[in-house]
Amino acid sequence: MKNIAFLFCIITASFMYGCNNPFPDNAQIIAIPVYGQSLALGEEAKLITNFDSLKIKYNHRILTENLDENFGFFSNTVIKQRIKKLLHDKHRTFEISNYGMGEYIASYWSKRSDENNYLCSFPEGQGASGIDLLLKGVEPYQKLLYEIKNAYQISKSNHCTFIVPAFCWLQGENDVVWNTAKDYKKKLIGFRNNFEKDVKAITHQKEHVKCILYQTNCLSIAKDTFRMQDYICHQTSVPEIQMELVRDNNNFIASGPTYPYSVVREYVHLDGTSQKRLGYLEGIALADLFENKRHIGLTPKMITEHDDTVIVSLNIQYPPLVIDTVQVAKIADYGFSVITPDNNNILRNTYIKENNVYLICSGSPKKAKIRYAVNGTYWKSGKENGPRGNIRDSQGDIYKCDINNKIYRLDNWCYMFDLVCKN
Repeated sequence: MKNIAFLFCIITASFMYGCNNPFPDNAQIIAIPVYGQSLALGEEAKLITNFDSLKIKYNHRILTENLDENFGFFSNTVIKQRIKKLLHDKHRTFEISNYGMGEYIASYWSKRSDENNYLCSFPEGQGASGIDLLLKGVEPYQKLLYEIKNAYQISKSNHCTFIVPAFCWLQGENDVVWNTAKDYKKKLIGFRNNFEKDVKAITHQKEHVKCILYQTNCLSIAKDTFRMQDYICHQTSVPEIQMELVRDNNNFIASGPTYPYSVVREYVHLDGTSQKRLGYLEGIALADLFENKRHIGLTPKMITEHDDTVIVSLNIQYPPLVIDTVQVAKIADYGFSVITPDNNNILRNTYIKENNVYLICSGSPKKAKIRYAVNGTYWKSGKENGPRGNIRDSQGDIYKCDINNKIYRLDNWCYMFDLVCKN
């Protein structure tokens, strides 16, 4: 009975546990959850963020779902998560992109003297899950809404305004691996629409809720054998959809592909440094949103063919284009291929000029698939041996981050694509 009573007290206290942060008058809480499968939760990513430094350096402006600074706790239920916080159970505390995003945004606000803004960012989702297991109505989604409602109520009790202008989406690996990508675009658009509606019912905000969208690149880790020269290659479906959404849909904005990063065991999960770097790119995309700019990343704008030459014109916000074989291991033709309907790669030479990539072929590219980053060693992911390309912009000339006394460029790397050539 004593154990039951003790557990009851812990559970009761966990729901009373909340913000003890004295906010200034007119404080605004900006909530940006990161939602998805294991990458959203930081699985296997060794923690590199020092939470004490995070609090002090950024003047207590980076907060959890409880609007406190008790970082590093996640569980699949609210009760378990609260208990873990009370007991300081950190045996599964990972590096998550939320911390890098928080560092960038807190620095961005400081430079602009926006002293009343606070970032509430937290991970939600469920590992090893296809998109169907994360949509409206399922348990991870309900927990996501609960945490937003809880943060809103805490904010209101502290006389703060509260809005959710965006969320980050990190999901797609399972649908690539198990070929369950049917209607993926429709489902992801539907998720964003439903989430915006549910958020507005909680916060009563007028602002839209945008999706900051990455790109999964785990093509070679699939249930079915990955054949990069097959004209029909189902593994490209999800990454292609993610690229098209950030390029064409105003409700989606780009963070970037995952291939430029180091991956634990070269399998799927980003390591700690890579999580932080991705978080900084999420922060850049979010800062652009604050300034009413839509970050579309480095994406194909137009693909045309002239005789034996294919011209790939890219959307580039930070020219010039660069072929980079230092940050990402060199791959044949810098990641490009031209695949004919009879499964032959006819690409013979690749070069860039201004915002265009020129692909010289051994024959006519009519009806061919023009691909980028559709390659790699079977059962490998990441910048060394996984599906990848060597094309980036020059955003890193302006934006950099310092991680454990090492400076990293924050370039936009070209999104993977698989498109049919047009005349």
